[in-house]
Amino acid sequence: MHHIPKKRLSQNFLIDANISRKIVDASHLSPADTVLEIGCGQGALTREILTQAHHVYGVEFDPHLYSTLKQELKDQDHFTLFEADFLEFDFDQFDTNSRKFKIIGNLPYHISSPIIFKLIDHRERIDTATIMLQKEVALRLVSEPSSKDYGILSVFCQYFAVCKKLFDIPPTAFFPRPKVDSSIVQLTFKETPPPVSDFDTFKQVVKKSFNQRRKMLRNSLSALIGKRSIDFNLQLRPEQLSVDEFIRLTDLLYQDTLCVKNQK
Repeated sequence: MHHIPKKRLSQNFLIDANISRKIVDASHLSPADTVLEIGCGQGALTREILTQAHHVYGVEFDPHLYSTLKQELKDQDHFTLFEADFLEFDFDQFDTNSRKFKIIGNLPYHISSPIIFKLIDHRERIDTATIMLQKEVALRLVSEPSSKDYGILSVFCQYFAVCKKLFDIPPTAFFPRPKVDSSIVQLTFKETPPPVSDFDTFKQVVKKSFNQRRKMLRNSLSALIGKRSIDFNLQLRPEQLSVDEFIRLTDLLYQDTLCVKNQK
């Protein structure tokens, strides 16, 4: 397949067959699994997935790659390819007979975070997502409290999924070679995320905290806390809080707000 990579689409094609196999093997596919591949590109992962899955749905944004791959894999009856922007892709376009499907993909690095949040939004239909990311983003997903990489993406992903970094991939595995290292991360979505009194408040608390990450919670959350006194150490900074501690802080703020409203 002759294709000039488009820099504006973050096109770096995987050319190492051993790594393609390693990524697909890490997804632990069975002959009954349905897979949705994000960004099929030249089909390095697609061809490997097709040897192991029941049906493969692919989403490719580039018209030239879409038409070429569709032609090359036209004899694969268990492959359906969509020409679409994944951020606008409607999951209702395919039927998995109510079974959860698995995600595999080499994500365009310039839109990897929005894609991850889209996967979170559709988590009830997804079993696992085995995705390639810029190593810097991968570290943010899996990092623990008190780490420089720990932030909004860490908290939200770990709230909804068990996040594991599986292995790194060097630039030499791609054409053209990217200027950054890549990593494979696997998200296993939880059947039931931890209970929180109000998720909108939880989002507010996390975002406002990390938007001023160098400040103590007392200052970064001053608009939410006001002059109230709550049973929480507000001298901490956001990177010091675990997901469970963000939940506890949210519950305290929300319940206190309800009490104030009920007293009026």
